[in-house]
Amino acid sequence: MKKLIAIILSVLLLASLFTVAVSAEGSKVSIRIEGIEKNLFKGEIEISDGATVADALTALDKNNDTITIKGIADNFITEVNGEKSATFGGYDGWNYSVNGIAPSVGVCDYKLSSGDVVVLYYGDYPCQIPVADLSKASEGIITISSYDTSWIQDDKGDWISSSEWVPVTGATVTLTDNNKSQKYVTDKNGVINFTVNDFSGTVKADVDKKSASGAPAVCRESFSFEIENTNPSVTETTEPTVTEKTKVTAVLAKNEIYVSGTTKVNTNVVNPKGKTSYTSDKKSVAVVNKNGKVTAKKKGVATITVKNNGVKAKVKITVKNPKLNKTKINLKKGKSFKIKITGKAGKQTYTSSKKSVAKVSKKGKVTAKKRGKAVITVKTNKSVKLKLKVKVK
Repeated sequence: MKKLIAIILSVLLLASLFTVAVSAEGSKVSIRIEGIEKNLFKGEIEISDGATVADALTALDKNNDTITIKGIADNFITEVNGEKSATFGGYDGWNYSVNGIAPSVGVCDYKLSSGDVVVLYYGDYPCQIPVADLSKASEGIITISSYDTSWIQDDKGDWISSSEWVPVTGATVTLTDNNKSQKYVTDKNGVINFTVNDFSGTVKADVDKKSASGAPAVCRESFSFEIENTNPSVTETTEPTVTEKTKVTAVLAKNEIYVSGTTKVNTNVVNPKGKTSYTSDKKSVAVVNKNGKVTAKKKGVATITVKNNGVKAKVKITVKNPKLNKTKINLKKGKSFKIKITGKAGKQTYTSSKKSVAKVSKKGKVTAKKRGKAVITVKTNKSVKLKLKVKVK
């Protein structure tokens, strides 16, 4: 039973509600398989319209003699090349991600688009998918984080989830250039600090971590960035130049925020060229600055576009108005009611249309004075007005 739970949980990782758009050419998807100790496969598979992750894995299993995948038809993977789920006796098994996000459905239910990047990986549950913030790599700082989902059972026995960005702590990050390779370990904030002058040119960062059981605790990932050679003692090895495509992935720390609230676009750019730009298609709804910080302006939906070297990734942000715990109440004379606001920000003001019927304090306490009707107006989040109708009996 424990192994069955491990297999099921290995697939049911929630992701952000918003997928990332990655530019690509042709009807192909990239597939990478990360086993317990090493990479088992990396390449491309041709897909047809409406193809699922299961279809792509089936094609790979059928056409590649070095790869054997089991469990595809049952909607979750149980074994790849003899590496079985629950090998370490815990909640470890095979998981998958698309464009760096773990979907909330099985492999038979996720439909692919041309250019998608599928990673099938073995890990302990919950296995983190690391995302590197390389914006300060030129200063010797790299931050590794993961959009994690936790599951709990409510009073009815139903499973509910909660997702948030968390630091990847205790992970080994190996930095490699043409001259050297050095290991670092992320601290409690998911940060490593390194001496910039120790490296030069294109630097590859490999992220790895093992859980207490011995199973991978993170999906092995690699990120690249550039460092100018400012140290004369570091000489670069001349090798044939290989031009690799720029890839952009992005995900929001919060995909729903309230007016006046903020969130962050976490971006990873592989083989970047020049600066990464951020734009909003509806600045009246949400604006974004040059560092990817999104600020909500008014209720609505906006699309944030991240661009580097002509390659784009898009994420959608939903902006909501704050809301009151009640919009209509009946009170008896002398009774009171406390207004509570979900999604409030900044200072709130409260006014009553008829203080003789119902008065309201500066902290939102409504007190019934005499029979009649009144409307309490709440101004919050700088520009949002909410109304509470009060009937006093």
